[in-house]
Amino acid sequence: MLFENIALMNNWSNEEKTCVLTSMLRDSAAAILENLCSSDLRDYDKVTSALKLRFGDAQLTELLPCQRHNWTQQAKEDLTTFAYEVQSLSKRAFINSPAETQEYVASVC
Repeated sequence: MLFENIALMNNWSNEEKTCVLTSMLRDSAAAILENLCSSDLRDYDKVTSALKLRFGDAQLTELLPCQRHNWTQQAKEDLTTFAYEVQSLSKRAFINSPAETQEYVASVC
């Protein structure tokens, strides 16, 4: 999201976004590029799709409800921070659900 906002502010084309994004990747994110063919490396949608496939929340939707259920407040964590974390995790766990469902799940934690 931050990258998209910066690209929008700078009026970057998809080609420029691809060049900047791929040059910024490090470690395991950069390793994703090794699996793309040279034409895909110049395609912003294909690069971002590959990154989302590996790092996006979509594959975590089955795991997140369990994490949410087992979440406990840390010793030095204030209640506001804990509540925010639980709410955020709940929304991510049900990312494909309607907003009303996400809000309900977050509120009953």
